[in-house]
Amino acid sequence: MIPGDRNVVIGDPGSCISTYCCRHWFTTHMRRSGMPREFIQELRGDVRKEAIDIYDHIDKKELRESYLAHIPQLGVI
Repeated sequence: MIPGDRNVVIGDPGSCISTYCCRHWFTTHMRRSGMPREFIQELRGDVRKEAIDIYDHIDKKELRESYLAHIPQLGVI
């Protein structure tokens, strides 16, 4: 590790974990677990509400499962 470098190598030398990656992982995990955006915003110290918007990912598998679960309610099938 280079002095002053903020990356830590874990396992594979090609994969680095930075403070940014940890922050991204934490925010994504909290959003996917259902934590309200205001709480995450407070924990991260973000001023802009939009800063959390990029963490609202749509997982294709979850989208498909939700779609199939709701189709019967529409009376289509």
